[in-house]
Amino acid sequence: MRISWATLISVLLFGILLTLSALQTLDVVQIIRFPAVFDFLNLPSVGIVVGGVMLHVLISYPYREIRRALFSFLYLFSESGLDRETFKNDRRRILEWHRMYRDNRNKTRKELSEQLTNTFEGYVFTLLNTNYTREEITDMAEIKIEERYNDKVQTSRVFQTMGTAAPAFGMLGTLLGLIIMLANFQDAEQLGLGLSFALMTTLYGLAFAHLLLFPLATKFKVMAQHQYFRERVMLEGILMLHEGKAPLMIHDKLGAFISTLNDDMKDLNVPR
Repeated sequence: MRISWATLISVLLFGILLTLSALQTLDVVQIIRFPAVFDFLNLPSVGIVVGGVMLHVLISYPYREIRRALFSFLYLFSESGLDRETFKNDRRRILEWHRMYRDNRNKTRKELSEQLTNTFEGYVFTLLNTNYTREEITDMAEIKIEERYNDKVQTSRVFQTMGTAAPAFGMLGTLLGLIIMLANFQDAEQLGLGLSFALMTTLYGLAFAHLLLFPLATKFKVMAQHQYFRERVMLEGILMLHEGKAPLMIHDKLGAFISTLNDDMKDLNVPR
């Protein structure tokens, strides 16, 4: 087992952030003097929650998975885009490929594997260019589907873990606020400062968890399920055209998949 220097450096940085935020809150040190305009934000509270959450996940997960999850914040306002129309478009594409297959089977397989590079469909056509049996192709394609599904689900798990940790570190800030209150019980100004810090840190922990991290975890789980279902349908359609099934049979078989979908896409036959 080797040391991950990226993880070690990140742990040190966020550990310093958490420690300095706590010390500044307790007025042990004044590392940074924030402008008065930021007083209402109580930035040390943010430092405690963010530093604590990042330390928690850095210890819990490999660095590459955390980095991928952090880049996934870009998908905050996106959606999977999978709906009935998407499946109908996929069915039209498969029927078009079927016509190309009839004209020149080998040329079509090669062209599609090159055109669809870095997609699941392209991977399946690459397998079809080999001498593997149908069962071997199906097994390898299903392994690929599971792998891509687990990648997205792992990102969901990282956000789920972060969401679980955020309120806990909010409570850490609350305890620090109570310490301030008890240490300065006769000082009304310090009493108010401690109470403010205690409430703000709890607020940040709950807000980060329930307004950002848990929703992102749910979004990535749903996106993974949508991708899983679509790729199973695409695999079935491509194997049928490769076996020379009639276009009407392919149309009806894929139509059966589409007809099982609810409008809200909640009842997909995918792993939970």
